[in-house]
Amino acid sequence: MPTPEQVMRAYVALWNATDEQARRRLAETVLTEDAAVIYPTIAASGRDGVVAALGRFHEQVPGASFEETSGVEQHHGWLRASWRLVQTGGKVRLEGEDVAELAEDGRLRRVLGFHNPLPSCPSSD
Repeated sequence: MPTPEQVMRAYVALWNATDEQARRRLAETVLTEDAAVIYPTIAASGRDGVVAALGRFHEQVPGASFEETSGVEQHHGWLRASWRLVQTGGKVRLEGEDVAELAEDGRLRRVLGFHNPLPSCPSSD
């Protein structure tokens, strides 16, 4: 069974794969068949849905890639890790964090992505 670090590294590789066949191979390795991947701008269900959504992502943001920016925290079958989206030329476009549920076989069942930073607290005037 893969370690949480290996799973998250493979998940980042899945996002960075520009070739559909490579995405399919990585999706089979890292996602359960019924996986759900949900971000503020992307929601996909099942491996095929995720592969298709990531293809659309690469069409919309050509040349962009994700980088890990933290280690992996794990407890009770859940993972959390931070990332950033870097555009061609090295400019950071977005930073965020993933919270993911592990299946019994070590693959990802659900991934919820959040963009950072968190909103400020409303003032209590």
